[in-house]
Amino acid sequence: MPKNFDWQTEDEKHWNEPLLENNDRSRNSPISRPVTIAILMALVVLLGALLGFRQVGKYLNQTTSTVEEDIMASHAIVMAASQESDKEILVSVLSGRDPSWTEMQLQLLDLEQLFDRSAIGLSWLPDNLPGDVAISLSTDLNQAEVTVSQEYEVVSFSNREQIINLQQTVVYRRSDDRWLLSPPDIEFWGDRIRVNGRFAEVTFPERDEDLGRRLAADLESVLAGACNQLEGLLCSGEIRLYVNLVSDPQSMLELIEPLSRLEDGPDIFLPTPTLIGVPTDNAGYQALLRAYGERVASTFIAQSTGWKCCQHLLFYQALLDIQLDTLGLRPWPIDSAQYRKVQQNEYHLDNNTWLSSQDPSEAIDDPDAWLVYILVDYIVTKWTIMPTVEMQQQLFRVNDYSDWFFHVTGGNTPPSFVEEWQVFLSNRGNLTQEPRLAD
Repeated sequence: MPKNFDWQTEDEKHWNEPLLENNDRSRNSPISRPVTIAILMALVVLLGALLGFRQVGKYLNQTTSTVEEDIMASHAIVMAASQESDKEILVSVLSGRDPSWTEMQLQLLDLEQLFDRSAIGLSWLPDNLPGDVAISLSTDLNQAEVTVSQEYEVVSFSNREQIINLQQTVVYRRSDDRWLLSPPDIEFWGDRIRVNGRFAEVTFPERDEDLGRRLAADLESVLAGACNQLEGLLCSGEIRLYVNLVSDPQSMLELIEPLSRLEDGPDIFLPTPTLIGVPTDNAGYQALLRAYGERVASTFIAQSTGWKCCQHLLFYQALLDIQLDTLGLRPWPIDSAQYRKVQQNEYHLDNNTWLSSQDPSEAIDDPDAWLVYILVDYIVTKWTIMPTVEMQQQLFRVNDYSDWFFHVTGGNTPPSFVEEWQVFLSNRGNLTQEPRLAD
């Protein structure tokens, strides 16, 4: 081992002395003063930065508050235009970046359906103040999503009024001088999601994923219930529906068309929940499910019976509404006062109600079309020998009403038909609630 290495051990006396001498020099060294000054300077800078950030935060909060006020001012104009059905007012805050979307908004306004959903049994209550309002601003403060809770009235099967809430979400974008109601972009909706079931394949945008998956499962239950309650439906895999919940606002216009509820499928296109309104509780969800369920079940029935629009339309529609009433999807539309009017001979059926040659839109709009409902109710309740599904199928196999009546009653109509008609009308006219019919 080289002799110039001076090894020391833990036992040697002066092991720590050099370190102690260095520490003493550090405490007395003038270098500590610049370090102290630097630390103080850093603290001053940090304090200034904190104060600056606070001022910036305060400014941003004030700016955000001003922006939100401007957005709500535009939204108030949209709501006023909707209540008044005033195109000029709406145009003043309506984006023109997508002409087809803009035109559809104006058409919905014309039809008083910009926020109203009465086409699916949900009547908007514009005089009630909106509930919670949420505004989500983009980072550049040039776009915003506004979600407002709106109240809707639902007429339940017990003829009692029910109020539900749906959240309406709309998009605004900043223009040169105001915020404009605008079409949502692709990112707003996200990707398409598909859920496969036994009876139906349901697709919907990613934005409505949670609600879409729940609806897909419950629509399967609706169709399973139809199979259990309506004798004669084809439920062994012969029929498969393709239910598309879409973001295209054109679907809102199609929803309003009276004939849209009589589609014969198998492809169904309905507005996605965000277009209609997202329910805030279970009561709202059940109302939305009934609206979708009615359309899906109607198409399933049309597929099962083989009906093609518009053979003996009014009779088919009356039988369909008996079925939907049975399934709890659509209340029977005739009230006791209408039965009493017929009993008092105030109305008489016209042979045109049977004809298939009549224009479908004209047939549905016929002010006396409801009379067919009362006649069909009587036949189903008192005289038919077959389930309603088979009665519908018989509509396509005969040309004359008398032939159809002969087949559905088995040709055994007694002379008491007219007498019992009066008794039936009297019983229905005395009901305090709408009749619930069983298949």
